[in-house]
Amino acid sequence: RGHVDDAVISTLIKETKHNQDALPLIQHAVAYLWRLHLKDNKGPPTLTEEKLKDAFDVDMPGQRYRASLARNALSLHAKRIFDGLAPPEQAIAEGVFRALSGYSNANKEVRRRISRKQLRLEIGCEKDDPALQNVIKAFADKDRSFLFERDTGPNQDNTVDISHEALLRNWSLLTDPTVDKNTREP
Repeated sequence: RGHVDDAVISTLIKETKHNQDALPLIQHAVAYLWRLHLKDNKGPPTLTEEKLKDAFDVDMPGQRYRASLARNALSLHAKRIFDGLAPPEQAIAEGVFRALSGYSNANKEVRRRISRKQLRLEIGCEKDDPALQNVIKAFADKDRSFLFERDTGPNQDNTVDISHEALLRNWSLLTDPTVDKNTREP
């Protein structure tokens, strides 16, 4: 059994106070820190503000970039997975997330669950493309769950979906202001 310092709780609540994604951002940050601790240490973790900042602050030349730690947790975790893919898989991953996202009538980011076949058509992959499978697996592993694939039964094509719209609104790859919200093209 571990412990989360009151300072960590206060920081996460303060930084997500007016964010519609507060709960999934906090949940992701704490779960990710917990897994990082268990990967490198034995025994129950104590999550401190120092560990939070070490894990999620980003060093920039000449300055320490400080965004919301909770938002950074989600974005950096997704970026680490993305960076671990081969370059051709990175292109597929970006296509997958753009295909699985859209905009509501109110111009808010929403997720789109689509069949694997439709996904392949939208991103230009062959039916049994191992790179697409690697991308889905990389983002759907049990300690990540950014994507999930739903078995729709025999003779049906499985559907693929993004686990939460918080990813669409908080992952720097998907929130690039140079990408047109209607066409999803640069």
